[in-house]
Amino acid sequence: AAGSYALAGQAAATLYQRNPLAADAGAFALEGQDAQWLYGKTLLGSAGSFTLTGEAVGLSQPERLLSASAGSFDIAGQVVNLTYISPQFKILTYTGNGSSNAVTGVGFTPGLVWSKRLTTTSENHYLWSPTWTPIGANTYIMSPVGTGVTSSGTLMTFQSDGFTYANGAYGNTSSASYISYSFKAGPSASSNTNGSITSSTSYNSSLGISVFYYTGTGAAATVGHGVTDGTPDLLWTQSGSFYLGAGGPLLGVNKLMYGFSNAASATDSSTFTGFSATTISIGTSLVTNELAKTMMGVAFKSIAGNSRFSTFTGNGSATQAITGVGFQPSFVVVKGISTASNWVMFTEGRDARLAMNTAGIETATDYITFNSDGFTLESGAGVNTSSATYLYMAFR
Repeated sequence: AAGSYALAGQAAATLYQRNPLAADAGAFALEGQDAQWLYGKTLLGSAGSFTLTGEAVGLSQPERLLSASAGSFDIAGQVVNLTYISPQFKILTYTGNGSSNAVTGVGFTPGLVWSKRLTTTSENHYLWSPTWTPIGANTYIMSPVGTGVTSSGTLMTFQSDGFTYANGAYGNTSSASYISYSFKAGPSASSNTNGSITSSTSYNSSLGISVFYYTGTGAAATVGHGVTDGTPDLLWTQSGSFYLGAGGPLLGVNKLMYGFSNAASATDSSTFTGFSATTISIGTSLVTNELAKTMMGVAFKSIAGNSRFSTFTGNGSATQAITGVGFQPSFVVVKGISTASNWVMFTEGRDARLAMNTAGIETATDYITFNSDGFTLESGAGVNTSSATYLYMAFR
């Protein structure tokens, strides 16, 4: 008998229904919700209040998203427990204006922003982070498609509810449509001396993303990745003059894939040569350790309820259900490890898809269904060859 539970004015908060409501649950009330879900029903902005009394079944939707103007949320005499989960990831679309452009509605200060143009004209993907700006006066940008790290003035700043473009370069072309994926920031970057090369790292332990940078030596070395929840599942690195490389335990030691390529994983003993709970071991490749160049990196670690980085084996059928994710994703990236495939990007609510390894615009039809414990791929997605191994990245 939990008594009452009240949550007032939360911004993009998530409530979990842990157990079904008992027959004598009493009343369940929501006041002033805007487009929220209750028992599988959508409440309109003008819904006012909505009350259910004495229901004997559980909620058909496991999540409740409360807007900033949610008012109050009350449960009296329940035998269930509700848990508040802070938002960690946000998808927004915006229109470029070619000048100063504030993108708001994220709900938190981003630690990493991934932006991509959607229509009309091809344009690179761009990854931005406040962790990378202290390197110098310029903003550093990773691009899976581009060669090298861009450094050209202060191009983006980060605020408590989003980010602001300083001008029309790199993801802010006037009148162009864009999508952004924002990942919540961890603490301010700090010096990490776990490896033979000192790095600067910022880790969000609720999402499992560490953003880091270091200076390459051109010789075999170790680098602290900043993850404090064990060995990362996947890593991205990019130097000042070369392409983004992907490695990690999901691929294996001495294995590499490129962000710009659809090629399968290849053996390369000069890139990602080892992984531990504190460091990555790197060789002499430009991908991971270019001499005297600033190396940018992102480490990904699965965190229950918010992120999942894993693999599956294709079945070659019309559909392939991926379960065990632990939540319903809103964003999924799939890439072939043992076979060639695009880095296919699937976004909830968009009947279209992008490819991380191309600068192309959105392609019609998504070929995916997002489920409460994962997702189901359709054959048109191009990432379900029989017996082939694929990696996936999933975010709530």
